[in-house]
Amino acid sequence: MFGLHAATYILCDLAGKPILNPLAIKNRKKLYERLLRDLLHRESKLTGQVINKLPIDEDDVSLIFEDVHRGRSVIPPHNVPARPTLTRWDVSRPLTVDNCVVMEFADAEKHSKECGTTQQPLSRPEEVWGSTVKKVVDRRAEELRMEREWTM
Repeated sequence: MFGLHAATYILCDLAGKPILNPLAIKNRKKLYERLLRDLLHRESKLTGQVINKLPIDEDDVSLIFEDVHRGRSVIPPHNVPARPTLTRWDVSRPLTVDNCVVMEFADAEKHSKECGTTQQPLSRPEEVWGSTVKKVVDRRAEELRMEREWTM
């Protein structure tokens, strides 16, 4: 069994295709539904309009939460949040998979207050959280871009 894993690792390494933290299916459908529902509510407040459907779905929420952010907050010390919340990182950009981050609920509320709305942006997210968090968000967006490039 170990030999198969070692051979797989070597072949993927030689091919330049890294094995990206394979996770078992967690079957956390209710968590993803809640994260999506909370994100819909947060986006409605952010845009000032009633939104019926977001450009991302439950599968994207699962990807963002489990694969991109590994179930951890982007805010150091990157703890596993007791009440995870998805929020748009940069309010000046549209909501996409790479512009959505995981935070603790209190941090997401602070982020919403300090960054403003789409009509009235108050400050950039890196001004609120610092360059360290900005680098983490950029690195994870780059990982996501590379994974998409690899799979498509």
